[in-house]
Amino acid sequence: MRRVAIYLLLVCVAAMAVLPILWALSTALKTKGEVVTYPPRWIPQPPTLRSFAVVLRETSMPRYFANSLLVGLCTVIVAVAIAAHAGYAFARFGFPGREVLAFGILATA
Repeated sequence: MRRVAIYLLLVCVAAMAVLPILWALSTALKTKGEVVTYPPRWIPQPPTLRSFAVVLRETSMPRYFANSLLVGLCTVIVAVAIAAHAGYAFARFGFPGREVLAFGILATA
């Protein structure tokens, strides 16, 4: 009985994580009129990709995406460079407070 309760809880948590993503996907495939209809429908009739075309053509979203990609890549490059040097220092050299510092890095990573 306890195992069933645990699995039921896990299914509920998984549903809470997945359902908003599915709803966003469903809404993205709806027409403008279908988005505001009541009661809402999970499966749009007919599904359309027009909203994506509008976002790509009539907004600055591609530019925003490129900016985010550039910032993310630069951040990753700097983080890997720093982590590689720090990892080498931790592996190669002994210094006072090494264990405490290593634990702090691992605990917050």
